[in-house]
Amino acid sequence: MSVTYREALGRALRDAMTADERVLLLGQDIGAHGGAYGVTAGLLEAFGPERVRDAPSAEAALVGLGIGAALAGLRPVVEITTAAFLPLAFDQVVHQLAAAGPMSGGALRAPLVLRVPQGAGARLGPVHSANVEGLLHHVPGLRVLAPASVADAYGMLRWAATETDEPTVVLEHVQLYNSTGEHVGVVDDVARAAVRRAGGDVTLIAASRMVGEALAAAAVLADEHGVEATVVDLRTLRPLDLETVATAVRGANGRAVIAEEGWPHGGVGATLAAALGGRVVRVSGADRHVPYAATLEAAALPDAGAIVAAALPLAQVRDRRALGAPDHTMSIEVALASLDRGSPIADQVAARCADLLSGFGECAIVAPEEPLVLLGENRRASARRPALTLTLGPVIARPSARDGAVTVHRFATLTLALASGLASAGDATELLAALRERLAAPAE
Repeated sequence: MSVTYREALGRALRDAMTADERVLLLGQDIGAHGGAYGVTAGLLEAFGPERVRDAPSAEAALVGLGIGAALAGLRPVVEITTAAFLPLAFDQVVHQLAAAGPMSGGALRAPLVLRVPQGAGARLGPVHSANVEGLLHHVPGLRVLAPASVADAYGMLRWAATETDEPTVVLEHVQLYNSTGEHVGVVDDVARAAVRRAGGDVTLIAASRMVGEALAAAAVLADEHGVEATVVDLRTLRPLDLETVATAVRGANGRAVIAEEGWPHGGVGATLAAALGGRVVRVSGADRHVPYAATLEAAALPDAGAIVAAALPLAQVRDRRALGAPDHTMSIEVALASLDRGSPIADQVAARCADLLSGFGECAIVAPEEPLVLLGENRRASARRPALTLTLGPVIARPSARDGAVTVHRFATLTLALASGLASAGDATELLAALRERLAAPAE
């Protein structure tokens, strides 16, 4: 049966409280009012005020009380009304909750769950649109979960409430509360990222709300540009599943876009970019507080369009223009010593220089009175202008005499056209020089 993200979280709490009498809820207005976003509706009536406890607006005291309850053997789930208020309890979170194990030599366990609604998009202004992923990702000793689906919303919260003794933060994006899907029960793989879509051209990495944006971007890339993207849902922000992410990125030859809603400096995206290396582009929220006005808020937040724009150059696609109209164009005369006179020149150039051309993804080779030769990705989307076009002019024979012997050398003008969005003019020059050297060398 399909349920909303909000309902899945509520069912996870209800099932956890039924399964384990040590689970109790603490938070502002979580009783009669059902919490700031209605997640705890009906739980006060089901379990009573001893296990569903309303608290005043005092986050430091609330988290401190939860830590004490966890150390005493209970399993509290504390709701912070909004992520904007979590920094008020950072002393308790960083110096007490996360440090309880290390400070006691591992003797103390604090199985506390913090539920934190967060994120922008609801026109709540700079404060109430806070995103705390980067702040929490920085703290050792915490497990930070960011469910993007209904199934993970239920499974992760249910797991955190009853199955682990680690202090755990569950980040609930407010724009996901009304999304729908199926929930399948407790998940036992919370530490693993999930591949939500497979492709070989570029890898899109995201968490929470941005997973939906990444999937939408992948659909646009496939439908409009012929680019197949892998979408990786991080699911857990601390610790990161670098093994799964790195494997997915290697499958796209190191091309990756990391999409996150938070600010660009530091945070999850920065950690991933540093760990992955290669051709990695980050898409993030603007480096400013989220405005209240709807148009300004939309401009400050990343979306599927921003991910597509970042992915296209990495996947070596510019647009759907017809063959021609290049951005970098340069020509040079090349000797054709390595080419057989009896075979099509374009085919021989493709065979001799394939390794030099493969890094550009799609290439067209044109020679007089010969069929067009297409290499790489363009073979499956020939309506799209290739990133790289090589055009060979007519072959010119030039005799030379040395020591009484006459030798005929063959030359042709080679014109290279390379999309400027994929490489600089210097890159084009280096490629042209390498091609000339390769074609002039005698065949082995």
